[in-house]
Amino acid sequence: PNLGIQSSACSSENGWKCVYSPRNLLDKDNSANVEEQSNNLIVPSKAAILNKIRWAMFEKRASKEYESSWRNGEAGVTSSVDSTVGGNDPESHKCESKTGDSNNFDADSFVSFVRSQFPYFSDSTITSLSSSAEISMGSKNIFLESGGGAQVPRVVATAMSASLMNRDRSVVGAKYLGEARTSIASLLAGSDQAVEANQEGDEDQTIIMGANATSLIDALTRKYVENGILTCDDEIVIASENHLANATPWIEAAENVGARIKWWTVTKHPQQQSNETMELSSSVLSDLVSERTRIVVVSHASNILGHVRDISKICSLVREVTRGKGHVVVDGVAAAPHLLSVESGIQPDWYVVSLHKLFGPHLGCLIGKRSTALQVANVEEYISNEKLCKEFEMGTA
Repeated sequence: PNLGIQSSACSSENGWKCVYSPRNLLDKDNSANVEEQSNNLIVPSKAAILNKIRWAMFEKRASKEYESSWRNGEAGVTSSVDSTVGGNDPESHKCESKTGDSNNFDADSFVSFVRSQFPYFSDSTITSLSSSAEISMGSKNIFLESGGGAQVPRVVATAMSASLMNRDRSVVGAKYLGEARTSIASLLAGSDQAVEANQEGDEDQTIIMGANATSLIDALTRKYVENGILTCDDEIVIASENHLANATPWIEAAENVGARIKWWTVTKHPQQQSNETMELSSSVLSDLVSERTRIVVVSHASNILGHVRDISKICSLVREVTRGKGHVVVDGVAAAPHLLSVESGIQPDWYVVSLHKLFGPHLGCLIGKRSTALQVANVEEYISNEKLCKEFEMGTA
C-alpha cells in the first residue's frame, strides 16, 4: 500500500533531510512531478511496524499501572487536600435527628448538616492561595449572590484539588470525562434511568462540555451557520426574557445568513411589527411559529422574573407546526438548581446549564438530542457519542 512516506531521495535544505511528506502536500500542479514522487514512496519496514505495536502495548500497560497507583494514592491526597478546605472530620458527614426518631424530620439538624459540608458556612479558617492571609469562615454567614454561582461543598473542592495534583489526561482525564457526562445526565434527569441508558448507548442524548454556557451557545450558533442548517429562508423565535448569552449569538447568526427574527414577549399585547426592522413580536407563541421557523430560543426560567416556561408544550407546538424541522434551544442555567431539565413529554433539542450554579466547578454543559447533534455537526450517523461531542467541544474538555 502507498502510505505517503518518502524515501531518502527527498531534497535537503540546510543539512535537514525530508523523510516524510503527506500526499496532500505533493506538487499537484505538476503531474510528472507527482508521479516521480509517488515512485519514491515506500512502505515502512516490518521492524518499524513491530516497534509501533510494541510501543502501543507498552503504553497500554503503563496506563493501567499508573491508574492503579493513582487510585491507591488517592486517599492520601484527599486527606492532604481536606486540611486546606476546612478539615475532614468524619462526624461532619453524619446527619442525625436531635430527637433520635428517624421518622421525625428535624429541619434544624438537617440545615446544620448541609451547612457543615460547605467551607464557606463552617466554623473554620482557611488560608488564601494567593497570599498568606487567613480567611475566617463562620457558620453565621449568609450567601446572597446566588446569581454568580453557588458555594462549592468540601467534597467538590477535594475532588478538584486531587485531580490537579494527579493529572494524566491520557489515563485519568479521558476516564473521568466519560463519568462526568454520565453523572450530569443523572443529575439533570433526577433518576438513574438516564445513567443506564447513557452507559448502554441507547439514549438519544449528547452531553457536551465547555468552559461555560455562553461559549457553548456561541459555538452552537456557529455550527448552524457554517453547516448551512440556518439559511436566509428561515426564522428564529427568541423569548425576550432570555439571558443575553442565549439571545445575542442567535441575533448575530440571523444577521450573517439573512434569517428573520421574531420576539416572543412576556408582556401581553397585540401582534406587532416594526417597520424599520420588520421584526415581529407577540406574547403568544403560536402567532410566531410557522413552517419557516428553524429555531426557537427560550429560557426554562428567567433569572430576573422567575417566570417558568412549559418546555414540553413549547416543543410539542414547534414540532407540530414545523413538521419536525424546528429546533428548540433552552437556557436552563437559572432553572437547573431548582427544576429537573428532563421532564415527561417531548424534549428540547438543546439544553444548556452552568455547573457552578449546581455546586460544581466553573464549567458549562450543553445537552443535545443525538439526532439533532448529528444534523447540526453534519457528520455520519455511525459516529460514536464521544467523537460527536468533540465536534462541538473546543480544546481539551
